[in-house]
Amino acid sequence: MAASAPKFAKPPAIRQSSDVTWFQSETKLTTTSTKYKQIIKVATGNNYDATLEITELGPNDAGTYKIAVKNKADEITANVNLNFSNEDDAAAAAPAANSAEGTAPTFIQ
Repeated sequence: MAASAPKFAKPPAIRQSSDVTWFQSETKLTTTSTKYKQIIKVATGNNYDATLEITELGPNDAGTYKIAVKNKADEITANVNLNFSNEDDAAAAAPAANSAEGTAPTFIQ
């Protein structure tokens, strides 16, 4: 019997697992708590959308949030600032942002 090359139903692919960690300021967040929930969805190909949901949002939740994603090859981070203002300040600063559904969020980076 002659040896033959292996056949694959799909092309072989390397699937690295990544560690995703969220921080508020320098404090590591527990994304399995009732306060914070992490959602990761496939966007396209090897790209993913990572979302942090915060329940019962309040003034103590304001600040800088950082996501750190690490695998064997590299690590990448991104930051976003979450700020609150009262309704009167937001309406005066951006009157064009108002709509029938409410006021669009304002992000400062």
